[in-house]
Amino acid sequence: MLAAEIITISDKLLTPFYSDTNTLWLVEQLNSIGIDVKLKTVLGNDEQRLTLTLKNALNRSQIILILVTSTENLLAYQVSASLLNRSLAINPLIQPQNNISLTNQPTPLGSDLPQIVSITDAQNLTNPEGSIPGIFISEKDKRVILLPNILSQLQPMYKEISPLLVQLAPTLYLRRRILKVVGMSESAIDRRIAPIYSLYQNLTTMILFFQNEVHIRLVASASSEYEAEELLNEVVSKIAAQLGKNLFTYKNETLEDVVANGLVSKGHTIALVENGSGGLLAMRLTNSSASDLCLKQANICSYSPQSHIKVIDKDGNLLSISELVSPTAAQALAVDAKQRTNATIGLSITGIIDSDYATAQLPVGLFFIGIADNTKSISQKLLLPSGDREHLRGLSSAIALDIIRRKYC
Repeated sequence: MLAAEIITISDKLLTPFYSDTNTLWLVEQLNSIGIDVKLKTVLGNDEQRLTLTLKNALNRSQIILILVTSTENLLAYQVSASLLNRSLAINPLIQPQNNISLTNQPTPLGSDLPQIVSITDAQNLTNPEGSIPGIFISEKDKRVILLPNILSQLQPMYKEISPLLVQLAPTLYLRRRILKVVGMSESAIDRRIAPIYSLYQNLTTMILFFQNEVHIRLVASASSEYEAEELLNEVVSKIAAQLGKNLFTYKNETLEDVVANGLVSKGHTIALVENGSGGLLAMRLTNSSASDLCLKQANICSYSPQSHIKVIDKDGNLLSISELVSPTAAQALAVDAKQRTNATIGLSITGIIDSDYATAQLPVGLFFIGIADNTKSISQKLLLPSGDREHLRGLSSAIALDIIRRKYC
């Protein structure tokens, strides 16, 4: 595959307030035509650093894409022209408002210049959605492409250069599959599946933690769509056999989709009582359209474990925190939820999520999940890594969903 890299010039992306999403779209487009992005770099509006970065890129990559906004555009053109031994020029596709000349101006200035600048012996690109120009430069076996770092302008301009890139790329078809896993760490997964994916030269494998799950991203390349799909099918089958129940899907579906659809297919209904997870489990389940057929009721209690007193002690006796966050309490909550709603399954989450209620014996992150069905009630203890509320809510709800999936779906 052709090697490409993307250089983004953006001061704001070096702050904690913005994230780079445009290159995600661009990488997907490049991968789809057989171009492999090996490196992405973000740097500020700095001539010295840009010169060094682009010089290194020209030594190691065949295709370099530079994303700019109007404030960084002129610098990118100046550095590119200098390294490629070319001169700046006026873009013939754009009519300047002022009569600007580049003659004898190594660093020209002018209010219109960032929008009308070009480089000699390069293909100027049309921007139907804005004023930031684009350019396609061919230099021996290298291609340097300057594009706007605004998605609405980037997309139509990429459409113009896509046929040029297709001509460069080998005839390869790329197909992707995402396998989603719960209950295993990235390193544990890699130990299991590395002997499988390492056998295939035309397969790229990435193992990534994502929202309390681990995603295995597979990209297969082949000379035909059929061969790429067959390769993925073969690898997925082997990985699925190795991971067993830890793999919950290789389709475009969420854990809550798998659980809700699984409950419906087995004729189950479920009632929830949540404390600590703050209703996140119910919210996740209702994200699935199948929840209308399986979710009987969801009671969401405050983060305080004492919010369960009326359920745990029907005589009104004040229970201690240790009695509220316990296997007995979790089971009682699950049984009560099941009985009140006539659901086939009752599930409860109770735990310590706030340091105000924590003790040496009851640390933040201690949870109990209770489950009751038509035959028995059980509880499972969790001691989650300490973190903020969102982390503990997310992890406890994900584990609860996975317990239901493994036991009833």
